Amino acid sequence: MKTKKQIKKPFLNCSYLFVIASLGLLSQTTKTNTISLEKTTLKKERVYKGKLRVNTQAAIDALPFYTKITGDLIIGYKEATNDITDLSKFSKLKEVGGRLFVQRCPLIKNLKGLSALKSIGNNDRYGGYGKGELIIREMSSLKSLDGLQNLNSIADDLGILNNRNITSLEGLQNLNYLGNRLWIGVEGWRKCDENSKKLNPKLQDLCALKNIIVKTSVLKLERNGSCIQMHKDFTIGFKEIAKEKCSKP
Repeated sequence: MKTKKQIKKPFLNCSYLFVIASLGLLSQTTKTNTISLEKTTLKKERVYKGKLRVNTQAAIDALPFYTKITGDLIIGYKEATNDITDLSKFSKLKEVGGRLFVQRCPLIKNLKGLSALKSIGNNDRYGGYGKGELIIREMSSLKSLDGLQNLNSIADDLGILNNRNITSLEGLQNLNYLGNRLWIGVEGWRKCDENSKKLNPKLQDLCALKNIIVKTSVLKLERNGSCIQMHKDFTIGFKEIAKEKCSKP
């Protein structure tokens, strides 16, 4: 009598099955984590498209934490109704695509709410009016520019004028690129003469400008129409600042 030939069933090692299952689970987990990471990244990036103007603390508090504003950012425009004291809602803002005006905010004592800001204006480095100015004016409680230490690039002009209690430009020492003109104590969009003076009467330390003056060059700044107007007992120019003779003795 013939015995039936026994057919051997393939033996599947339990360890092998465990590895296969683990790889499948890992693949699924990786996909889930990637999707989750993408969603998290998208949530973190908040962009405001266009021009943003604020003149009250309530208007600022109502904003989300933007990381980029594509147009101008105007902080303050009418001193009589301006009650802004806190700029921390801009603490994640890294880029302003147009101009940044900080003006007529009598209660603001520092610019620490702008500590994440890296660039102002388009980054094509062609400059041109309105493509990326930083103007700080008529800020009566401001004593320095502390808070702007991360600012690296301004595509167009930098103007500091008519800030009656500012004593130092500390905060601008890490600025590496300026596309056009530098105005201190003067409305540079007019002419750099006696008629356009908007002095910072207590300003006595301009050493924070040394880096940008050296990198831009004194010749280029003067050729572009940059100028510094100081009070009568303290006169200074770009050459002196570049040589670190930049503060009142």
